[in-house]
Amino acid sequence: MNIAEEIYQHAKQLPSDKALEVLKFIATIEAKNILSTHESTNELLEFLQTLPIAQSRSDAEINQEFQSIRDEWRL
Repeated sequence: MNIAEEIYQHAKQLPSDKALEVLKFIATIEAKNILSTHESTNELLEFLQTLPIAQSRSDAEINQEFQSIRDEWRL
C-alpha cells in the first residue's frame, strides 16, 4: 500500500467534518509548495535580470552587488 492509499484508508474512516479538515490540510500543503516554487523562480528571475550583461554598471557596483549576495548566504 502506498502513502496515498494509506491516507485514503484513514480518511474514509473519519467523520465527514474531520475528513474535510484533512482535505483542507492537504490543500494547504499543496498551496505552500506551489508558492515556494514560484518564489524561488521569481528570485532567480530577479537575480538574472540584475546581471551585468549590458555593461550598464561599473565594476564597483557589480562587486558590491555580489558581495551583498555573499553576505546574505552567510546568514
